[in-house]
Amino acid sequence: MTADYARERALLDTILERPEFRDIHGPTWFDSLRQRVLDLLMRTLGGILAPTQIATVGDFFVNALAVAAVLVSAYVLYRSLRRRADPAPRPVVPAAIVDVEWNEWLQRARSAAAAGGWRDAVHFTYWCAVSFLESKGAWKPDRARTPREYLRLLPSSHQAAAPLGNLTRRFEHVWYGTAPADRSAFDASVADLGNLGCPVA
Repeated sequence: MTADYARERALLDTILERPEFRDIHGPTWFDSLRQRVLDLLMRTLGGILAPTQIATVGDFFVNALAVAAVLVSAYVLYRSLRRRADPAPRPVVPAAIVDVEWNEWLQRARSAAAAGGWRDAVHFTYWCAVSFLESKGAWKPDRARTPREYLRLLPSSHQAAAPLGNLTRRFEHVWYGTAPADRSAFDASVADLGNLGCPVA
């Protein structure tokens, strides 16, 4: 019995080593997932749909899950690569607001614009507005405040509320987001500065 078994096993191994059997393997994880989905659908829809219809629906769900997994993986990889490619974020405020007068911020903005540094120009223009309003007593100095907190300190009826809102959104989109910074963005920021009462001429 043992000798027969050993002989049959050796013969079977010889057959399975042939090229036509090289790619034979057990069920893959995808096959297991498909079977689980089909089992679930059979339990859920067994009384409503025929087995062939359930198999079709199951294949659709399994393929949709596979496509979704590939898309999510591609998105995560894209975000990871993009984050590595972006330079480290710079600090929001190059110097404390209370340490720099509004006219110095305006000068920095104009110097950056003259050099084609539109992103910095929009950045400095925003802080010029904050410093100007602070110098007019709109709020008490606080180095820890965020741009949105400055905006919330002004009542909506204040003449500077709308221009500061424009400056804040533009600054956030250019500085933190992916909005392009160009001459038109800088010119719009200077116009908003004038609208909130800052002498820009």
